[in-house]
Amino acid sequence: MVSCKPLIRDQKWVVLALILSTAYTLPMLKVGEHISLQYGKVSAISAIIIGSLIIWAIGFAVISMADEDSSNAIENIRSYIGNYSSMFLWLILMAAILNWFVQQLHGAMSVIAPVFGLEKASTILRIGASLGLLITFLSAGGIRVLKRVTLISFPFVLVYHLLSFFHPDHSMTTISSSVLPTSSGIISIVQTLLPGALNLPTLFRHAKSKEDAILGLGCMVALITVFQISALGLNFKFSSHFLGSNPDYFRILTVVFSILTVVCINIVNIYYASACWETYCPKFEGARGSVVIGLIGVAIYMVSQNPEISQLVTVLTSCWLGTLCIVLLVGYLIRVTLGHRLNYIERLINLLCWLAGSVAGTISVIKGSQEGAVPLLLGVSITCIMYLLFIFLESLFWAAKGIFAREDDSRKGQ
Repeated sequence: MVSCKPLIRDQKWVVLALILSTAYTLPMLKVGEHISLQYGKVSAISAIIIGSLIIWAIGFAVISMADEDSSNAIENIRSYIGNYSSMFLWLILMAAILNWFVQQLHGAMSVIAPVFGLEKASTILRIGASLGLLITFLSAGGIRVLKRVTLISFPFVLVYHLLSFFHPDHSMTTISSSVLPTSSGIISIVQTLLPGALNLPTLFRHAKSKEDAILGLGCMVALITVFQISALGLNFKFSSHFLGSNPDYFRILTVVFSILTVVCINIVNIYYASACWETYCPKFEGARGSVVIGLIGVAIYMVSQNPEISQLVTVLTSCWLGTLCIVLLVGYLIRVTLGHRLNYIERLINLLCWLAGSVAGTISVIKGSQEGAVPLLLGVSITCIMYLLFIFLESLFWAAKGIFAREDDSRKGQ
């Protein structure tokens, strides 16, 4: 079911770009720090650029798919997979978003706790839950409140980033050094932004025009890329040693920076999840749905303190959503080429290709492959192979059908 409320398309490209670039600043800085430590700065920079371009390509495709009907993420997926199958994907998307919500609360507390010397787990948990409840309350205002919070936060994020040039962390040491980008580094960038990329239609349906949406997407990707690369040049990281060796004012600014960015990104997460939620549960449309989603996220944060479970959910959902990206891209190409909406058989093929890739990736995780790159790459590869197989079979069927039809016509002519 679709909401009967008219959709307001009044957001300019600059607002859309600032909302997402502000929201993703903290998690992408952490990812950039991680791959820089693992593979060296040169490899990290190239991985960041390639990963960002992949996310841009996915975002461009899904925004173009959904622009015609101004549909949200799950409505867009439903048009390529089918109604009943999309319900299962709805659950996967919700799990990925809620897991991302919880991870951002943990990430913010990992910055806040060292500054104030918080060591007691229960105290950290209560503060994190309180922050989650504040975010839940703000999320009830929808995109209007999200816009206001972003316009307040972005100038501070920019100023803080510039101040960081005067407070670099010279203690960082690289584990290995490489010139070429690594698949693991690229996958780290992609899987961090992948749930958000698939949900872009939910936010960008509010763009004033398709041009605003595309320009906003490009500027968002450019800003995130620049923030990550410049942070690598600073030897910048959110460690207790780094925070403890800097003046009190900078440590407080770091806390404010972390709170603002986590508020922005988790309002975005709740907005994404509530839009998916109301597609199948219209009674929870708007503020009510946002509050319910936020409370569910806070409850999961309170009971889930095992990082291994969160990592497992990240690896699995990245694999399932990565194969879904291939399905959406191929389905969109078929739709553009044939000039009509996908029929039942084409949707069934999309579903089978997605299932094959997802099952292959899941089996690799069960066998012990917790490295995010392996299940995702395997799932995407199997999905592509399945599409090639169906294209091969369809070409044989088309050729045989043409030959038999021609021979039948020749017999009738005799």
